[in-house]
Amino acid sequence: MKRTIVLIFIFIGIANLLTAQTNVSGAVSGTWTSAGNPYNVTGNISVANGTTLDIDAGVEVLFQGLYSFTIYGTLNAIGTFSNKILFSVDGVANFGSITFTSTASGSITHAIIEQGDKQGSNPHGGGILIDGCDPTISHTEIRECHATWGGGIFAIGDASPIIEWNDIHDNSADNLGGGIAMNGSGTNLVTIRNNLIYDNESSDSGYGGGGISFYNGTTTDIYNNVIYNNTSGSSTHSGGVYAHNSGNTINMWNNIVWGNTNAGTDPQINERVANTLSVTYCDVEGGFTGTGNMGDTPLFVNTDPGSEDFHLQSSSPCINAGDPASDVPIGGGSCIDIGAFEYIASSQVAETGVDESIADNEIKGAACAFAAETGTVNISAQQFLSDPPNSGGGDDVIGRYWELEASGNAYIRLFFNDDEVTAISSPKIFQYIGSSWTEIGSSAVGTEGTSRYLDSSSPISNWGSRATSLFTIGEEDAPLPVNLSAFYALYIGGTPTLYWTTQSETENAYWNVYRGNNDNFTEAVHLNADDPVPGNGTTNTPSDYIYADTMPVMQNAIYWYWIESVATDGESEVHDPITLEIQFEDIPNTPDTYGLHQNYPNPFNPNTSISFALEEESDVELIIYNIKGAKIIMIFNDHVIADEITTAIWDGNDADGKQVSSGVYFYKLITDTKEYQKKMLLVK
Repeated sequence: MKRTIVLIFIFIGIANLLTAQTNVSGAVSGTWTSAGNPYNVTGNISVANGTTLDIDAGVEVLFQGLYSFTIYGTLNAIGTFSNKILFSVDGVANFGSITFTSTASGSITHAIIEQGDKQGSNPHGGGILIDGCDPTISHTEIRECHATWGGGIFAIGDASPIIEWNDIHDNSADNLGGGIAMNGSGTNLVTIRNNLIYDNESSDSGYGGGGISFYNGTTTDIYNNVIYNNTSGSSTHSGGVYAHNSGNTINMWNNIVWGNTNAGTDPQINERVANTLSVTYCDVEGGFTGTGNMGDTPLFVNTDPGSEDFHLQSSSPCINAGDPASDVPIGGGSCIDIGAFEYIASSQVAETGVDESIADNEIKGAACAFAAETGTVNISAQQFLSDPPNSGGGDDVIGRYWELEASGNAYIRLFFNDDEVTAISSPKIFQYIGSSWTEIGSSAVGTEGTSRYLDSSSPISNWGSRATSLFTIGEEDAPLPVNLSAFYALYIGGTPTLYWTTQSETENAYWNVYRGNNDNFTEAVHLNADDPVPGNGTTNTPSDYIYADTMPVMQNAIYWYWIESVATDGESEVHDPITLEIQFEDIPNTPDTYGLHQNYPNPFNPNTSISFALEEESDVELIIYNIKGAKIIMIFNDHVIADEITTAIWDGNDADGKQVSSGVYFYKLITDTKEYQKKMLLVK
């Protein structure tokens, strides 16, 4: 199937040569569409800091020489399942790689990257080099690329990319990592999930990791991948997964590591020196020490070169053998399968029109989709683990959703578990149309193994303005009236003040506000019984609310606050509470406790104070990180003496002076002898 897709792209490219072409070099920005195909790269190209390049589905970027593509600003290369973006060469052997620099952002999805060859003084990342930034690389085929380190992808420094749902094959490295290589700084987190990493090579006899390799200081989560038939030229370093130096933290689960070779023994997973290596619930050829690991033949559908199909046969030992704490399984079974794909039995799809394309790297822990005779369905993204957008969360809607891509009219089938819908008595399918959820016709709930499913009762024709649409499962009254995105309190000028924000509201009449001395809502006082806060009815525009609590408060007390949204039909929802600590006393000049203190206020917007005290004098760094572990800014760097409280202020800006977004952030205190870390919440 992959070979056929390639030929289709080549044919499209030839056809477009007869009608249009665009020559590009130097700084590029704006939008590239398929109408300008092919985009002939006649010199090095770059996206400057502060600018954006959007590359639409079906665009062909053909390099006319060993030219590089460097991103300092933002690259959004977004193809589709059936209309990928192509980065390739025209009349030359190779191009000079795609590089995301430390200031870059963006993503590449549904693309093909081939014939990259990183040379020069920094010969790393033949297909993609990620240098100290956090792009997402997904649903992309990276093949026949070469570099000294990281033939397919190389991540270095404070890089925390997400690498998911990719085919990474037939790439080569002279030293480390034919498929993927990493060299971190100890603060990054690389996520590698649901990829097929096969037939890659690390050729040097002194290095390893034909599939994945680490140099030092990298923290990586590797799960739900197939790492197969990769090779190393070394007699002691594995062809599958290999750590060359120390300081790496490698967490692996639900992977199949099989058929990898080197010039000696121990070809699957090994390390030259000690690292933090955790391997659990993996199928490793020859076995591997760790909880849930096995060494049984995985029984792929096909391993013939050029015709690989890494789905599982019905008798595979990897079925239902994954980590029980992983995503909800689909199509029955007690837990998720090991590998990149969930096994789907023939009984789980419609007798007519099953869409063969769901077998192409598109399904894990998400949904089984089946097609009507008049259309097809592709699963273009796995389940999201957050609440569906504009749903309000709560018990009457499942806490996840599916992204499906269709052509024509198509049926769908969504799998779920009973414990996800405990408060839903009559589950229904909802589709995200425009900016709200609309119920579509559903058949009765069906059962397959330990999972349940809903089918659409008729083919779906309204897929929104694009082929891709979102679906979820909820009660008949879903979505909930309010999608609350922020709720926090600050003590300002002697008055507790509540702030909350909604992203959307449906027939929201008004708000009630409650305060308590503990977390028992039944004992709380209704603060505004005579003066409810007006809601905004029905709107898809974000709305901000403020309420000042004029009741007296006590010194050094903690209060719980609740807000309740009331719809026009009288339905109400009490949202999760927040707490506010009232502090009148100044911070003492001498510490009661040593180490890093909790920031205040927390949550905060936009400023917060961070204090610390040391028992011994030391050089000190105080650094802010985002939830991915990427460094945001250093707010303190100095020598401090013992037994004094030092306070630093963070204004919510990053190192470039730009305001960061709402969310959880970590702050770390680094001294000569110790490290301390706490988290805080920025809410806007």
